[in-house]
Parts: sequence; C-alpha cells; structure tokens
Amino acid sequence: MLFPRAPATTVTLPSFSKGFGQLEDPAHLDLIALAMCKLWNMFGPCRNYFGEKDWQQLVMFVRLAEDLEYPVEVLGCPTVRDDDGLAVSSRNSQLTPEQRAVAPVLFRALGETRDAALAGTTTAAKVEQVFTDAIGGAAEIQYVAVVDGPTMTPLDELAGSVRVLASIVLGETRLVDNIGIDLPAG
Repeated sequence: MLFPRAPATTVTLPSFSKGFGQLEDPAHLDLIALAMCKLWNMFGPCRNYFGEKDWQQLVMFVRLAEDLEYPVEVLGCPTVRDDDGLAVSSRNSQLTPEQRAVAPVLFRALGETRDAALAGTTTAAKVEQVFTDAIGGAAEIQYVAVVDGPTMTPLDELAGSVRVLASIVLGETRLVDNIGIDLPAG
C-alpha cells in the first residue's frame, strides 16, 4: 500500500493545479504528485512513461522531476485511440452502448479546433467556441481550455506549442482528452 495512513506531507505545483477551476481537482493532483515523489524515491533512476491523454498530469510530472532534480526521465506517449478516435481509457467501460456511440464527438471537436487554429483562428475564445459548436447538444461540456502546452499557462492569443484540453460528460462518465497544435511563435 502506497499510503498506509493519511500523509502529513504535501507536494503541490500550484501553477499546474490551481487557477483552472474547471480542470482536474487540485487535491487529486497534489496527491498524485506526492505519490510520484514517493515512487521515484523508492525506485531511483528510471524512465516513466505517461500517456498524453492526461496532459495536465504529464506536464506536471515533467516539471516535478525537473524542479526536485529527480534522476527520472518523464516521457510522454501518444494517446492510443479506437478506430473512431475515442481515447482508450478505463472510463470507456462505464459508458452505455448509446453513450459510447456519442463519445467520439470529443475528439472530433478537438480536431475541429486544431483545424480552425491551423486555418488562422488566433484567439483562445474563438477556438473554444469552435469546440462548443462542434459538440452541439451531443454532450455536456465540463471544460475546454486553451493553454501553452509545456507550461499549462492559459492563452488568450494562440502561438507556439498550444494544447486544447477538454472534458465532456456522458451520463455519469467524464471523458477527458486534448490535442496539440504547433503554431508559429508570437
């Protein structure tokens, strides 16, 4: 058991877990940051592979290893997708067949945001609107956020390494995904 009792120590990366009211729960992110520190202390020098689907966690782990100088190489792995574009996730098993049929709208909407940005849409607000329009009434949108990929800094104007992070809710299941967009630097 990784935590036989409630930890008295905390590890937090506020720039990755706070200020995004709608993204992942800061308390959850703090707990997984502490868990990674504990694992890295136990296993020593290593490589850790994390899926890009959970982008916020991936960049948080990269920065955590860098800031605390862990002898760890944190590597992102491309998201594995079903043929219809839905990210492979344990959450998918919670979807009813009807919800599973709707779920690919998330990645399609992210693709439309990428296409709009590459076609010249330059503001986060317009990209977020493209996402909202693409989802339509198919699902409840929990969040859509446009950030600088490596730092998770919210963007107003799109430039450089952009990530569009989004979550929708189908029934009781919350699906998360994101897409990267490489644009000329501002």
